[in-house]
Amino acid sequence: MSFSDLPSLHPIFVHFVIGLLILSVILHLLVRLLPKMFQIKVREELSIMAKWCLWFGVGFAVLAVATGFLAYYTVSSHNALSHHKMGWHRNWALFSFGLFLILGIWSFVRIQKIRKISYFFLVAIFLGGIALAETARRGGELVYEYGVGVEACPVEDGPLHDHH
Repeated sequence: MSFSDLPSLHPIFVHFVIGLLILSVILHLLVRLLPKMFQIKVREELSIMAKWCLWFGVGFAVLAVATGFLAYYTVSSHNALSHHKMGWHRNWALFSFGLFLILGIWSFVRIQKIRKISYFFLVAIFLGGIALAETARRGGELVYEYGVGVEACPVEDGPLHDHH
């Protein structure tokens, strides 16, 4: 593995970010909005899971942002429209990352002080989840609609395989 392979790690880190942070959003919502549905011990365990998912998600987000910048500045063979779309994806990613970084730090600092999740935190993490989903949608659009970062399939002589 060389330095030139690092941008290709971006999709790997991104999928951890999406999974962990969206799970954190869901768990935080469950803990705060449906407290009577769960026993106290279950709520405490879900709260611990929500925090760890948030913290690990932010950690993977650092790696995703770093490899995303490498990919942004090294991707080849793209036109002006796809470059414009890359800029929008980058901007949404930086906004999402900044929001979740603040929430992760806030969560870590308040771990010993406050047991109950505030509604402000809940609204912020929910909005972070929406921003992350939009970031992911735009990233998927880059790959699946514009072919950014994807090598073209080699053209073969012979019959086409259109049955898939």
